[in-house]
Amino acid sequence: MAAPTFKKSKVEQTINLEETFGVSFKNLRSLREAIGEAILQKIRTRTEAGTSMSFSATGAGREGRLKSPYSKEYKNSLDFKAFGKSPGKINMTLTGDMLGLMDVKKQTGESITIGWDEKDENAKAFNHSIGDTVPRRPFFGISKSELSNIKKEFGSEIRAAVKSRNAEGSKAFESRVAGLLNLITGGTDGES
Repeated sequence: MAAPTFKKSKVEQTINLEETFGVSFKNLRSLREAIGEAILQKIRTRTEAGTSMSFSATGAGREGRLKSPYSKEYKNSLDFKAFGKSPGKINMTLTGDMLGLMDVKKQTGESITIGWDEKDENAKAFNHSIGDTVPRRPFFGISKSELSNIKKEFGSEIRAAVKSRNAEGSKAFESRVAGLLNLITGGTDGES
């Protein structure tokens, strides 16, 4: 599995879903989107818990803690106080924009690419991941073990959706995917 790409103008990661889940996702856009949402939720949840994710050159992921401290200027800022931040808790969620705007950017037959379309959010993600203008706090990307956990959690629903598409048609398939998305989002209809 490939590690994320970090460029000032483009922070993204491409995930081959067929390789991960062992079923073909060709012509199954809504299922790719549902799995993309599960991946995005995993990254958001991990990050909001203060856990970092860095990647080796081979793409292996390694968890850690998001580093502190915040700068003195930031701790004294109106934003810091207005959003009720805590000096010892790093979770990358001052306004929630950066994590909230992370999305499935692109889809092909068997893969999805996650990241940001917005220039400012790409720059923020790059700065935090690389440590360009702020302390290095790598958070973006999904590891192979996290994908394995998603497979364990939702694999039977994914296989059932694909099987229903083949046996029962697109209406049954879309109903299964809607149920899967409901499981993934906890009933929030994909809103994060």
